[in-house]
Amino acid sequence: MPAGKLLENQTVLITGASRGVGECLAHCLAHEGARLILVAESDDGLKEVAERCKAEGCPGVEVQTCDLSDPAAVQKLADGMKGKVDVAIMNAGVFAGSEEDVLKGNPEDWERMMKINALAPMRMIRTLAPDMCSKGKGAIVCIGDVEAVHTGPRHAAYAASKYALRGFCKSTYEAVRGSGVRVMTVSAGNISGTAMAEETGKAGGGQGAIEPQDVAEAVMLSFRCSPNCVAEEIRLFGGGAAKPAAPSAEELARAAARSRLLDAVKDQQRGLKTSKQQRDEVLAAAAELAELQGGAATTDADSLSATWQLVWTTEKETLFILENARWFGTAAGEVYQVIDVAEQYLQNVITFPLEGAFIVDSDIAIEGDQRTAFKFSGATLQLPLGRALSLPPFGQGWFDTIYCDDDLRVAQDSRGDTLVVNVQNVHRFFQSNSHKYGAIWRMRILNNKVVVLGDPRLVLAVVSRKNELQKAPEIYDTVDYLFSPTGRRSFFNTHDAEEWRLVRKSTAPAFSLDNIRKAFPLLMRTTNEVCDVLAARAAANGGEVEAEVAEAGMRITLDVIGQTLAGYDFHARTYARCELLEAIPPLLAEFTMRSTNPLRALLHALLPFKQESRLFRQRVKTCHKWWDTLLASVRSLDLAAADAGGDTSLRACLARAPIKDDLLRPQLAAYLVAGFETTAHSIAWALYEIASHPEVQAKLGAELAARGLLGPGARPLEFSDLAELSYLNCVLKESMRLHPVASSGTVRKADKALTLGGYRLSAGTIIWCPLISLLTSSHNWERAEDFWPERWADEGAAAAAAAAAQRQALGGGDGAAPCASAPTPLGHAAQVAKSYLPFSDGPRDCIGQNLALMEARAVLATMLGRFELSVAPRMGNREAVRGAEVMKLTLQCKTGIHLGLKSRGRAATSDSP
Repeated sequence: MPAGKLLENQTVLITGASRGVGECLAHCLAHEGARLILVAESDDGLKEVAERCKAEGCPGVEVQTCDLSDPAAVQKLADGMKGKVDVAIMNAGVFAGSEEDVLKGNPEDWERMMKINALAPMRMIRTLAPDMCSKGKGAIVCIGDVEAVHTGPRHAAYAASKYALRGFCKSTYEAVRGSGVRVMTVSAGNISGTAMAEETGKAGGGQGAIEPQDVAEAVMLSFRCSPNCVAEEIRLFGGGAAKPAAPSAEELARAAARSRLLDAVKDQQRGLKTSKQQRDEVLAAAAELAELQGGAATTDADSLSATWQLVWTTEKETLFILENARWFGTAAGEVYQVIDVAEQYLQNVITFPLEGAFIVDSDIAIEGDQRTAFKFSGATLQLPLGRALSLPPFGQGWFDTIYCDDDLRVAQDSRGDTLVVNVQNVHRFFQSNSHKYGAIWRMRILNNKVVVLGDPRLVLAVVSRKNELQKAPEIYDTVDYLFSPTGRRSFFNTHDAEEWRLVRKSTAPAFSLDNIRKAFPLLMRTTNEVCDVLAARAAANGGEVEAEVAEAGMRITLDVIGQTLAGYDFHARTYARCELLEAIPPLLAEFTMRSTNPLRALLHALLPFKQESRLFRQRVKTCHKWWDTLLASVRSLDLAAADAGGDTSLRACLARAPIKDDLLRPQLAAYLVAGFETTAHSIAWALYEIASHPEVQAKLGAELAARGLLGPGARPLEFSDLAELSYLNCVLKESMRLHPVASSGTVRKADKALTLGGYRLSAGTIIWCPLISLLTSSHNWERAEDFWPERWADEGAAAAAAAAAQRQALGGGDGAAPCASAPTPLGHAAQVAKSYLPFSDGPRDCIGQNLALMEARAVLATMLGRFELSVAPRMGNREAVRGAEVMKLTLQCKTGIHLGLKSRGRAATSDSP
């Protein structure tokens, strides 16, 4: 247990401090060095408690009286405590009336109990919690009652008041999660000396009374534990007439630590639904329990060989069969792990009564006090009605045992296969391993060897025209079904080089500077219409509104690509319902997960009746319907008129292409998806960064104002302005570096043996080039994780200086050899010019990148000219936003990017280029 004074130099507020639990808490806190603010309804007994605390060495005691049934008095007390209190303990409570049941109670007594027991602490918490959150520290403790959850016909109003307090505290606990502020309820039954205990005793029932000192000790125990592993509620029950011997401090600490651990893992589906913060809480609780247990985290045969019911692991796998256990006759499959160290054998059994199960067998080897290596040797899916499906071995890895006792084990698991990377934040998996392992490292997806690159020279060696390695079908073929009902591939995912060249060559003229300039008026009309909708909502809400800017971006870009691609207007900018906006994002999420877990498609096919499978088919059918609509629109173009007018728009280029409908359809699908999703999310991430950095927003405002583009008197944005907004371009470039929408990058397959980075790769090796690793690796960039737009301010001079330093010649056969880290502000010193590749590189880079940049710059300039931005409170801090990142083919925030938009007034509009 930690030594020293726990609350030295901290100020603690205690209500109801003149007797009982409040008095005991005051003495405990005085011994721990806290300054005290003691509050009670009257001076009776309060000053005596204060004097005794001073005599015990309390560094400071202040006393105040307050009628907690008076809302005005409570608010005055709360306002006086703002900025002054580090810990607030809401202990005051009242039991008014008698044992009368709800049919005979006195409503005046009910009102008094509600005011003191619930409304007063709620008002105090509402006033004090925001200040604590802004400081990033503090604690709120409410003394509740088990009557809130174990009530009967009597004490209805009292139980209701405590139930209200408990519910408010639980909501506050969730609201401040991750802020550094702890919120906890200590619920006790029948506290000795209280009116409730006296009344219960008269009634001749109930449990034995709990001493006030026991409640105080439970509160103090929470302060002795790590801030990361405090449970949201502790309940204390009396033990009957005969009070048992008090447990030792060590026993109490172990019991509390175990309780915190089990509370931390509840409702997380064995780690499947665990956030980063929850994971950290579990690890902290397990580590504390292991420390209290005295070295329980071992993997020797005696301590590890057992059958465990798994409650949680950090692997956070997306295990389809567990997530959908209800189809096997139970709400959630129970997971057991059989470990036999002597026989070097491990088996995971996921049960589905009565007869279903998913069984994975592994060979294991002990590699130290904590680590156990495993290699899957087989798997079987046992289905109802006697059916079984054998699956091949699919990976290996290791787990570290953090804690184990007779019936509980907590392990930290890392796997080098699909069960690690098959999560929606797969990009962070790539990023963290590239930070850890550097330029080149390897993993497995099922039986496929995968090499991951993070050095720009190695990436260039793979995507260059010299090697011209084709895209890996194991990854890209998953989207075939989305783009075409017949399975024809688009230029995006084809591994037919001639087919790719045909489409690329046919459509390249559409992305000339002249055509991009021609698209500018359409973009500005669409953008201003979306801004008009948002401005109208702001006007109806007092001048400011919260908006999901990724959605706003998609409504702009979908209408622009719809008209340039096929001459079709989706009218998404009006905020009317749009089927494609509803269908495409969840489909992209599913296809992204399928790319790293081929079993998902198989199991969807095996279980076509489940809701997830049905929704998938419905959404794909919706998209296929729209591809046919776009195809008809393209084919309806008057090619003679287009040729006579020199029309080289994307619609005209596709209409002229010498390809049949079954091949044209997937090209339309790919251009549409790539043409609105990617740019929209780049815009949204840039707006988030601008809103998160007021100094950046101010500097951008000054740049726009200098060109007459800010506020209600602004002139129309013109195409020529885009190149002159130098700081805006720096901001966009830096946002695209930190949040590359194509974070997963490009994936190629070696068609023959080759040498890369000094390593010999066999034919068939999958080579993964995640852009997130290239663009945010500390091996390539100074201040790699910082949003620093100024790094691009004098890009030319900086790049020249960096390129002159530490340059190493390319070598190593077919690719470059990795070298020691040589980061600069603009990328790896040995290849500065190619460190920044948000659109990939080589012959298969993004064909529409210039159009995308034009759209992003224009939308950012327009929205900043019309609105002041702020981050909506629901987004949380940067860590929360990072934890909410997901890959749905493009990098997104799973909860959306919600910003506050404060209207600057109506800006001018223009259709002129």
